[in-house]
Amino acid sequence: QHIGLDVAGIDVVTGDIGKPLAKTGGAIIEINAAPGIRMHHYPAKGKPRAVADIIVGKLFPPGEQGRIP
Repeated sequence: QHIGLDVAGIDVVTGDIGKPLAKTGGAIIEINAAPGIRMHHYPAKGKPRAVADIIVGKLFPPGEQGRIP
């Protein structure tokens, strides 16, 4: 919402993703208006994550009208 997008991909560089960027010297290197989520559903290595389900659930929470005027 701060950048006018409902969904965005944020690319970061950091030594430890579990810590704040300010503590690791990490940085945001890019913000994408159309993030690629395929890599999360079909990773070359590691556990797949249902990112699309999470995004849809945040955009259209249960019990709320998802109708576009």
